[in-house]
Amino acid sequence: MFSNRDLFKNCLWTAHAFKELPIDLDLSWKTMEDGDSVAALPTIDEVLTELHLTELTMDLIHLSRPFYVESIVVVRNVRRIPLKVTETDDPIEQAHLASSYDGLKHFVPVDIYSDNITAVEGLIKIFSLLQTMEGFGTREHRRWGQYSLLHVDMKIFWQLLRALYCYPAFARIRHDLFLIFGFWHAYHYAYVALWDEFRVTFLAKAFWLLYPSNTLMRRPKNTQSSTFFTWLRLAYPSFREKLVASIATLKSAVSEWQLAFLRARREGKKIENKNQHLPSYVHLLNLYHLLEFCIPCIQDYGSALKSNNWVSFYTCFKRMLLFYISCSSKGAADYARSMFMFDHLLRYWIRLGLPIVELFKWNHTIFSEESGEIALSVLSHSQPPTKRSELKNAQDYWILTRQRYLSVRQGQDLPRHKKHRVAGTPSSSYYSPIMTHLLFTLYSLLFTHDSKMQFSRLF
Repeated sequence: MFSNRDLFKNCLWTAHAFKELPIDLDLSWKTMEDGDSVAALPTIDEVLTELHLTELTMDLIHLSRPFYVESIVVVRNVRRIPLKVTETDDPIEQAHLASSYDGLKHFVPVDIYSDNITAVEGLIKIFSLLQTMEGFGTREHRRWGQYSLLHVDMKIFWQLLRALYCYPAFARIRHDLFLIFGFWHAYHYAYVALWDEFRVTFLAKAFWLLYPSNTLMRRPKNTQSSTFFTWLRLAYPSFREKLVASIATLKSAVSEWQLAFLRARREGKKIENKNQHLPSYVHLLNLYHLLEFCIPCIQDYGSALKSNNWVSFYTCFKRMLLFYISCSSKGAADYARSMFMFDHLLRYWIRLGLPIVELFKWNHTIFSEESGEIALSVLSHSQPPTKRSELKNAQDYWILTRQRYLSVRQGQDLPRHKKHRVAGTPSSSYYSPIMTHLLFTLYSLLFTHDSKMQFSRLF
């Protein structure tokens, strides 16, 4: 097991499930005036058009600004962990939030396959199996003349997208198949990307002030990250004005030094080209970007994913794409390229009015693959530890995942006790360590031996 990892490799299986959609939607091919049917995945020239790129560029430029005050989580006071809007006067939204479309209510497990879908060989085998079931690209299948939907996570999305567009033999499959990017993992990995960008400069010290006996993992658990960044967001208003004032003061100092440097050069004086205020100024701008854009961006996306407002979520999706573009890690680049391509596909689908758009408008939460993560968690906890490496045993328990859910909820009127927590108010003593650390960071950045600034007007 440990020398050649054969057991580990043999357990890289693929889980398959589908979601029951309580909606009547006609997935028949859409035809144009000339009688030709519209492809679900068109040629690459029809996806990567100048129009789509221009529209996306303008959207990203418009969204590339601080928006903490007007963010969803601030305006609607989202404090529930996992993130979810809880207070609403809209009965339609309330019904949607109570339906838990990202849970197991509409989730139906199908099977577990021994092939590893993240490998090329396993991907082709599983894809061929799905084609046999759903019939996309097959004239002899009973669903000929209808579109099919395939919902996958980021890595599989990118692998399939490359395969479908690199081989002409897949043209008929591309005509029938809507390849849908899984929304939830983009939210899950965003916290990892945020830790990678700001761990050393700001986040690690604040984390250990809150959890002094804990180990800070490279990928903290999603619940821990969500709680930690929610506390940061709630603590931010207490020192937001001081941060803005500090940035303005350092900006003025940077500008004054640059003007003095230019005057000295004109007068022929030799002065070292090293602006002592610039590193502190950039550091505070990074802190401002973290609190004004990054945290609201990620948490708005997570909250909007569970809501029933497609327009709002699509805006959050584009802002999340902008966040990933601004990150430097390899994983962030992988998400950025997949979301970039899916955004272009969305624009194509919207422009031609394909039926998948109506499904997104009706309920985009149904495309959250968190349901699969919950089902896999149920599977791992329900299996005996000694049987988890047996494929047949895993298949049987995977099918029972749905039955376990139904058996617990046979009486629909029974109260549901979902595990969640609610973060406190900004005045809570939980936030004082974070505030102390961040305010000390501001002070230490401003405190330089050569500076003549008056700190009394800042603090």
